[in-house]
Amino acid sequence: MIGDTLSVATQQQRQQLRRQLRQQRRALGPQKQALAARTLCLSLQKNPRIQQAKHIAAYVASDGEINPLRFMRWAQRHGKTLWLPVVTPTHSLHRGGLRFVKAPAMHARRGWRRNAYGIAEPISRQSRSAKALDIVLMPLVGFDAQGNRLGMGGGYYDRLLAKLSQSPRRPHTMGLAHACQHVASLPKASWDRAVDALIVV
Repeated sequence: MIGDTLSVATQQQRQQLRRQLRQQRRALGPQKQALAARTLCLSLQKNPRIQQAKHIAAYVASDGEINPLRFMRWAQRHGKTLWLPVVTPTHSLHRGGLRFVKAPAMHARRGWRRNAYGIAEPISRQSRSAKALDIVLMPLVGFDAQGNRLGMGGGYYDRLLAKLSQSPRRPHTMGLAHACQHVASLPKASWDRAVDALIVV
């Protein structure tokens, strides 16, 4: 799946689009990012699926991604268990994929480390299968109206979504993004998987 090839033209188009969209979200600035984070939190709080969920996977924002931190703090205060993705080495059991470990209190300074990309990850050994999660919130680089997503290019979420698509029990997947990340149509690869819902601010 992830090993499939794309034409050179499609690869270049995706790379150019990825650079452009990442630059756009980084250019939003602190005030717009803070407003987006507050709006995102309110939107998620009102979402019926979020309200019913007990186990929610989220992420630590980087590179201009819309920041779910305010929501994650709200979720923990309201008795929901948060799980965060940890990138695993290619030689491990998970073979370079994602696994989800329990997040410490989001205001805590201890219980974190930096991964190979410089992003904070929980140190916790308590993990949960992605199939046993209720919601997976994931960042996007780009998206279109059909729910197609463009990621950072590592294929971590693509592998996860492909695996979940074969499971009888799977979480509801939500892509989170700034409105400036919308494109009319994404150049798709065979391994791309759409999310179930988009939350756009």
